[in-house]
Amino acid sequence: MNIETVIKKAFIDLKSKNIESALLDSEILMSKVLKEDRSSVLLNSERSLSNQDYKNFRELISNRLKFKPIAYLTGQKSFWKYEFEINNKVLIPRPDSELIVEQVLKICQNKQKIKTATLERNTKSLAANPNN
Repeated sequence: MNIETVIKKAFIDLKSKNIESALLDSEILMSKVLKEDRSSVLLNSERSLSNQDYKNFRELISNRLKFKPIAYLTGQKSFWKYEFEINNKVLIPRPDSELIVEQVLKICQNKQKIKTATLERNTKSLAANPNN
């Protein structure tokens, strides 16, 4: 089976579970399996997939069908221009958190330093103390 066919099948499976980013998720997970960037995978989608790569991809899709977040499946997430390693023991940075960081930095432009707190793993918030 070629890469394009496998991605299309995964897209259909994910779409059937109402996963809005079904195609993107399929492409990202294929990129992970092949250890190539997404554009390379798409440009070479007529290539055949090895049995092992197919098995690994289907395992990732199976987990995504259980609504496991992409960041946990890929083990990485971009946040504030950096790439972070992610596992199920850490919170996944959200895009709106980047907006909060940007706003705090704007507010604190004239401050010499910003003191931040280390948060507990179950906390769902950001903290910054610009007055210290």
